[in-house]
Amino acid sequence: MSTVSPTAAPQLRRTGRGAKTKRGWITALFGLPFAAFGLGMLFLSVIPNLHDAWRMQFWEHRQAQLLSAELAGNDGTSRAEATYRYSYQGLQFTGDRVAIIEWSDNIGPFQQRLGSQLEQAFQQGRAVDVWIDPDDPQKAVLNRELRWGMIGFKMIFVVIFGGIGLGIIWAGLRAKGNTIAHPKGADKPWLTRKEWASPVISSDAKAGMWAICIFAGFWNLIAFPIGILAFGDVLDGNPKALVALIFPVVGIGLLSWAVKLVRAYRRFGRAPLTMDPYPGSTGGQVGGSIDVGLSYDPNIMFRTTLSCLYSYESGSGKNRRRSERVVWQSEGYAHTRRHGDKTRLEVLFEVDDGLPASDPQDSSSYHLWRINVHASLPGPDFDRSYEIPVFPTTAKAEQVRTLSTEHSSAAEDRIQSIEEVLNLKQVPGGVEIYYPAFRHPGGKIAGIIGGLFFVTVGLLAAADGAPIVFPIVFPLLGGLIAFASAYSLLVSLRVRLDENSLTTEKHLLGMRVGGNRIFRSDVRSLGIKRGASASTGNKHTVYFTLQAHTHSGNSVDIGMNLAGRDVALQAAESIGMLTGLPVEEKSAKQGGVAV
Repeated sequence: MSTVSPTAAPQLRRTGRGAKTKRGWITALFGLPFAAFGLGMLFLSVIPNLHDAWRMQFWEHRQAQLLSAELAGNDGTSRAEATYRYSYQGLQFTGDRVAIIEWSDNIGPFQQRLGSQLEQAFQQGRAVDVWIDPDDPQKAVLNRELRWGMIGFKMIFVVIFGGIGLGIIWAGLRAKGNTIAHPKGADKPWLTRKEWASPVISSDAKAGMWAICIFAGFWNLIAFPIGILAFGDVLDGNPKALVALIFPVVGIGLLSWAVKLVRAYRRFGRAPLTMDPYPGSTGGQVGGSIDVGLSYDPNIMFRTTLSCLYSYESGSGKNRRRSERVVWQSEGYAHTRRHGDKTRLEVLFEVDDGLPASDPQDSSSYHLWRINVHASLPGPDFDRSYEIPVFPTTAKAEQVRTLSTEHSSAAEDRIQSIEEVLNLKQVPGGVEIYYPAFRHPGGKIAGIIGGLFFVTVGLLAAADGAPIVFPIVFPLLGGLIAFASAYSLLVSLRVRLDENSLTTEKHLLGMRVGGNRIFRSDVRSLGIKRGASASTGNKHTVYFTLQAHTHSGNSVDIGMNLAGRDVALQAAESIGMLTGLPVEEKSAKQGGVAV
């Protein structure tokens, strides 16, 4: 059996089980204070408040005489305070508990309203209502209203601090147990990771489903109390409170998403990937089979993507976040066949040599390989991702034979993608390509709206006397976004590559704003260049630019916004056939591998 190159073994020894275990415990301990604060708020404050509110529904009502009453304030917060005397079963008692939640706060008008009522009653010598615990008459309260706004406010700390803390602890413990000792680990590093210790690789569907369900639950614990409070404020004549209703609306969306994920998991089952070859290989092939709990239907198309990604951390402190950048990517469709009464998918890709192997995930940056499979279906869609081991073994598949890129639907998709982007027609000795204005307007219009939103926020902030950074930075950033989006929406480009010359012309609303012309004899070859990328969840799309290279080393853009390396290469090869220009292999590979 093939083994990894000699350079892989030292990397494994540097990241042994003991080092990872230590880092896992340190990470878990770091999350402990956050979790303790959030859970402490839940069990020592929120739950006792809810319990008190429930018990007080059974307390007995009497009248009390106020001995003092005032609205105490400090640092922008206030608290209604009072002492009072009441009688119960012939005995006299004195109390000072005014409300269920005894904090000073500025959440809503509750404290001000209650404080004013008590002060007025004290000045007029009027009796007030009091509720007494019949099991312990020394316990009493003047107002037994449960303030959902305060409960929601406390739950913010529960969710944020508790959620972050528990997430950090979970990540630390998961990292601690992610590696295993294996006698062949030095030569076969994939065997030292639990999830890669066999060819059967689980998807991230179950973990993702639970994560969204838990997050949706916590979010709605906060959102609906806030929404109830906001709705009450709207009825009281405060239309600004309508803004807060966005929280329960988002909560409903999260619950819908969670239900969708649960339905999808129950419909398709675990659907693990059995790798063939195992592990996947750079300079060889990556693929395998997936058994889906779905009745076989040859008309269902399962689109699949193989990506090599570079995962890295950006920012610092509280603004630290993890991002991914595509290093290499290929797309196609899984070949399907009947397997019992279910469906078996077969996925296979040829992979370029020299690409990064899978790295250990115990550093701030590493490379990883991922297979995404998606099918649009009535009801829940099939949508699974698999993080897989890929190493330079040069191995080929033994059972899976047909490449996903050679699926008939993959070829049709590439042609359709090229036709959507390149308005291509043949002319004597070459081709003419036209990119009209207003092409693919959705994202550009969204950019204009987003940019104008930032400008508006900055201007409103300036009117309210906000710090100068808002009136300057927000309009400047928003203006640049809106201008760039509008320019991209309104500009058109015409390219003509014939037997005499390569000519490009840019027009903005009918006016020429740029262009270039070079002799055909100066054009050496065609190639592709990696451009922007777009991400949705853990799925990535890389856009490429088609270029003409000159003998002097310059490049001229002749095609834009080609979605995917395979599409860009086919477009270059098609234009090469019509013009007689070669496609540079080096340029094509660099277009997919640039890091």
